[in-house]
Amino acid sequence: MNKTFFTSIAAVLIYGYAASASAALVADARPISGQGTWETTLQARDLDGDLTTAEAYYDTVLNITWLADASLGATNNFGVTGVNSNGSMNKPESDQWIANMNTYGGTGYLGINGWRLPDFTDLPPLTGCNNSNYVSYSGSDCGFNVDTASGELAHMFQVTLGNQALWDTAGNQRAAGTFGATNTCFFYNLVFEPYWYADVYEQNTNDSWYFNYHYGKQNHANNTSSQYFVWAVHDGSIGTALVPVPAAVWLFGSGLLGLAGIARRNKTS
Repeated sequence: MNKTFFTSIAAVLIYGYAASASAALVADARPISGQGTWETTLQARDLDGDLTTAEAYYDTVLNITWLADASLGATNNFGVTGVNSNGSMNKPESDQWIANMNTYGGTGYLGINGWRLPDFTDLPPLTGCNNSNYVSYSGSDCGFNVDTASGELAHMFQVTLGNQALWDTAGNQRAAGTFGATNTCFFYNLVFEPYWYADVYEQNTNDSWYFNYHYGKQNHANNTSSQYFVWAVHDGSIGTALVPVPAAVWLFGSGLLGLAGIARRNKTS
């Protein structure tokens, strides 16, 4: 088997759920085999010294490491008082949150500094949104089904996880259950809401770029009035690589858990 399914069963058991967040729909960690490239491009990383858990995943294509907790702000505001209880925040607060994350505990979160927001790249023609109506259905850096070279969040959504936008490239609306973050892999607290990019909208610096993980849309929004989520990333590979476990083993383990659940229900019914 040439798939590198980097995780441990213990990590799956621990991170196979999502903590609830108020006023936001949070997805359960749900890896879908065969959807997207995650099985060969994501590698689990230990950051806290406990090799039974994965705190991050290294993306071999983008050469960045994604924090496993896709909305850490819900449980740690890093001293930024404007962060909402569900982890959402405005853009200046997100920048301060990242800055505080990098000095947390004196050495940075989990002893690591260098965390940042995902990057956005304005594609030619360099006019901000390279379409006039902000609702392009393909081949743009703004709208749906965007060019994934335009942003790390877009690449994760469309390529790594293989998710689909609300509208297809012909402008037809997809059916419920077929669009959005249907595959969340092992990331937890992934919210069906917009996430901030690091980059401001150069044509109007009162706005910054975002990617919406519910509709699969990339656009820009006001820095102070918009309350979006933050997914921390780090350049390169960090932490300790976990021992790869074949996908079939994980599926077998999941099957055993399902049978155990059925047995418990039968025993108590």
